Amino acid sequence: MNLCIDEGNTALKFAIFEGNKLLHSGIGVNDIQWHQVQKTIISTVVVSSNAIKWCEENSTAFHLLSYKSKLPFSIKYSSPETLGNDRLAAIAGATLHFPNQNTLVIVMGTCITYNFVDAENCFWGGAISPGSKLRFKAMNQFTSRLPMIEWDGKLQSEFIGDSTHSSMISGVSHGILHEIKGTIKSFEERFANLNIILTGGDTAFLVSQLKNNIFARPELLLEGLNHILNHNDN
Repeated sequence: MNLCIDEGNTALKFAIFEGNKLLHSGIGVNDIQWHQVQKTIISTVVVSSNAIKWCEENSTAFHLLSYKSKLPFSIKYSSPETLGNDRLAAIAGATLHFPNQNTLVIVMGTCITYNFVDAENCFWGGAISPGSKLRFKAMNQFTSRLPMIEWDGKLQSEFIGDSTHSSMISGVSHGILHEIKGTIKSFEERFANLNIILTGGDTAFLVSQLKNNIFARPELLLEGLNHILNHNDN
């Protein structure tokens, strides 16, 4: 059994795999049956990692993901030491599902990251922009009167907001939608036969608004971690 832990800025997710088959996934690690785990990999983007602490308390050996790990792709990024592990896991997931193909992975998290791997399994980078929560938080903190919005993750039905609340939701949700559409178009103009994968917490409102050739993979980062763990055994 492989245990894969993805510790992000806002949540810790885990999955248990047998080979490439996902057996169980969840949030937090309290319900993991540690005695069944043979290999563990941790991807964390936080300084003080609860995942590492839990593994050490359970005397569980683990592989800590970094750009120095043995990866199923090569890195062309000019500053690999600054790469977020979530981006490495996302690209690994892309090479699992679309090996040796041009693929753009869009990860909807605290930040929105655009990650491109080419037909030779080379990761070149992409772009990073604020996610929905950061956009709402910025409008609240850097103005004197705009409220903090707790968004339900749904696209504002009316493009023209008729209140401050609905105008802010329209601005964030439609802004993200058009940003992603524009970024996809720019990549499609440059790279032939481009696969597009969408993953992360804020994907639900986007799937119905984007073209049918976009693949939604909610567990992509965990699948990528499992792919890396298996690749390190080769």
